[in-house]
Amino acid sequence: MSVGLGVVLGVLGAQVSQRLVRQRGGTCDGMLPMPTSAYLLAWAAVALCLLGGFLVLRAKRTPALTILLIIALAFTAFVVYSVYSDAPTHRFLCSG
Repeated sequence: MSVGLGVVLGVLGAQVSQRLVRQRGGTCDGMLPMPTSAYLLAWAAVALCLLGGFLVLRAKRTPALTILLIIALAFTAFVVYSVYSDAPTHRFLCSG
């Protein structure tokens, strides 16, 4: 359950990040800061997936749960990467 909640929080963090990218494109300002909520959602997703992974590995190791856990951890790592890659830049997104 915690892995599923972690994935949901990861999706929400990625959506916040994507909205910021669209806003930067609309305003031609690459320095708009990333909302704190994106960072909080991404790290909460990682924490929940790690907790879920610990509980799964401690309780029973079925191949299906292990594969699900690996996919969830890879997904949360991608979410953290996407949030941090959208950090403010020093360039403008529009020319002219």
